[in-house]
Amino acid sequence: MAVIFSLQGCMAVGKTTAAKYVEENMPSVFVSYENPAPMLSEVKQRGLQQNTFEGFTEIQRIFIRAEIQRWEQNKKKDYVLLDLGPEEIEFFTLFYPKSMGFDWNMELHLETELNALRQCMADHVLFLDSNVNTLIEHKENDITRRRGAFEHYLTNMLPLKKDWFLSKRDIKPDILVVDNMDKIQLGEAVASWMNKHIALDCPA
Repeated sequence: MAVIFSLQGCMAVGKTTAAKYVEENMPSVFVSYENPAPMLSEVKQRGLQQNTFEGFTEIQRIFIRAEIQRWEQNKKKDYVLLDLGPEEIEFFTLFYPKSMGFDWNMELHLETELNALRQCMADHVLFLDSNVNTLIEHKENDITRRRGAFEHYLTNMLPLKKDWFLSKRDIKPDILVVDNMDKIQLGEAVASWMNKHIALDCPA
């Protein structure tokens, strides 16, 4: 059974940068990157609308199903690092409607799906934290990704995310403040965090 690690935080905080460093420098770790393209293709094909109750509910079923399938594939490996993971799907399912002002009880309407997703959570979660200026700088300097929802996520989702992950969620993540870190320092810090947990989980 795999030991699964997950990186969390806002858009543009450095999750993928850190994951690439681990992929290049920790050969025993399988890095599983977020890939929403197949799910978004299905959403488009079916004409589902995110800002309607029926559309959002069905979209989240698609993403939850895909995340469970990813877990099934990854659990057979030794060590896995997720660039985002099931924690993000759970958070988005519960809190995106609130960020838009919708009074939708997704805990009730997707109870079965969320319960299944919660059986697939990472063993260790690292929340990459930073101030707003760092996030904006990262976003503006990365011309490889559009991040069209960045402003909404930063303004409306991130406060909810920090409150839930750091205060209200039963299992608290470890926290890494990434301000003033370059790419190498960030990667080294994440690798060190993983190695610490690997040593504790699997002592020699």
